[in-house]
Amino acid sequence: MKKITYLLILLIAASTAGCEKEIPFDPENARTRIVMYSFLYPGELLQVELTKSQNILINTNGGDYPPVEGATIKVYKDGVFAGEMQEDLVNNNGNYYLFETVEAGASYRFEVEHPELEGVRSFTRIPESEPTFTATLVDTSSIEWILEIEVQDDPGEDYFVLDLIWESQAGGTSPEPIWFASTDPFLQTPESYYDPTDPNEYFDGEAYFTDEHFADGTYRFRVKMYADWWTVQDKTHIRVRLKSLTRDYYLFRYSSLLQQWNNGDPFAQPALIHNNVENGMGCVGSLNPGMQRVEI
Repeated sequence: MKKITYLLILLIAASTAGCEKEIPFDPENARTRIVMYSFLYPGELLQVELTKSQNILINTNGGDYPPVEGATIKVYKDGVFAGEMQEDLVNNNGNYYLFETVEAGASYRFEVEHPELEGVRSFTRIPESEPTFTATLVDTSSIEWILEIEVQDDPGEDYFVLDLIWESQAGGTSPEPIWFASTDPFLQTPESYYDPTDPNEYFDGEAYFTDEHFADGTYRFRVKMYADWWTVQDKTHIRVRLKSLTRDYYLFRYSSLLQQWNNGDPFAQPALIHNNVENGMGCVGSLNPGMQRVEI
């Protein structure tokens, strides 16, 4: 009996010893890189935010990252030099501006140089037009209203995000998005609630989809929202916003939400945030928003 016990102890010790693996990591050698963000849409000024990456062992507690000051950012529009961006020297927050409005269908390339940090660059092309779509309330007979949306796809690869907002009698909008649900299999979001006994998927104010399943065609889907008397008594319209996104911006937003949603879940798959900044980190993307106001 003692011999069997001794063998069991040896087997357990051997198995646990084999589960350990050392991964070399030298935090002192982790280089600081430029993190660049720019999300452009037609009619707005060209703006870029630059910050510095932080060591993985530094806990920012959700705070701000150090801004990059003294950078030179050259902007090229459709391959032609458009000018150098001006740094916001008043707030010193890492924001740079070129006082030119973003043009639909144009391409923009940003080249960043810095005396102490490695230069970075990135590119985006603004979506040519805002999405073509209609939105109609098809059923208000119960406390769950049904809204039907029909999207007409343009040629090429398209990415979309949908959100809904209440408009009140005072003309303002509620700061909270409208929660909605759908059984449509092509709407998706990382921040969804799923119940195996309920065919609906519940969206926290935003739903993402692509034209992969309806390329150059029409996509019609329905969403339902909770609308009892207390919710809608002072509301006049539903503001339906459908935004056409570039692929990079779509992947960045979706992967960022997925990482937040998975935070603290030891069983979740790792979520890598999409990056399209050469030699650095971050994302340069663009969108073209469209809007319909549905009268209640």
